[in-house]
Amino acid sequence: NDGHVHGTHVAGVVGATVDNGKVIASLGFPISHMPVKVQYDENPSDSTFDGGGSNGVLHSVKAGANIINLSWGHGGASTSERALYKNIRNNYGAIVVAAAGNESSDEPYYPAAYSTVVAVAASNSSDKKSGFSNYGSWVEIIAPGSGILSTVYDGDYEAWSGTSMAAPLVAGALGLIWSFYPNESVDRIEEM
Repeated sequence: NDGHVHGTHVAGVVGATVDNGKVIASLGFPISHMPVKVQYDENPSDSTFDGGGSNGVLHSVKAGANIINLSWGHGGASTSERALYKNIRNNYGAIVVAAAGNESSDEPYYPAAYSTVVAVAASNSSDKKSGFSNYGSWVEIIAPGSGILSTVYDGDYEAWSGTSMAAPLVAGALGLIWSFYPNESVDRIEEM
């Protein structure tokens, strides 16, 4: 329970258990996940790099995370933020996956648009780009992001839409691949 349900929903997409008689199951079912709260208050718009994201990301890699999902972002590049994600990729050997944003814009959205981050747009049930999803040459992959059923409070489930739902699907898939090929390079895991 993260305070405004967004993180709870994202955590369910990336890590819901399989074969438990519940409504959903994660694509990355054999992997473990570590939910990290990056907000200092309950304002969902304050989950940017300066709102605690950098601390959460650093905590994750220092605790041994191989794949980091960021279902948040903002519209401006930052030198310090760019350096953080480059450091995580090059020195910690972790893959960072981030939501491309929901403004139906081709303007770069960060941290997704950094070259060391996997940018994820959202598709709909017709396998087309969701109308709300950001897009552009800086996006690397598109994944289902419309009407994604996942966990919310009190053991319930709801279908939500957003690139925040598409990104953890990609993170779960990368985690699944990594679990089968733990000695492969970060570049090779992304290529698979």
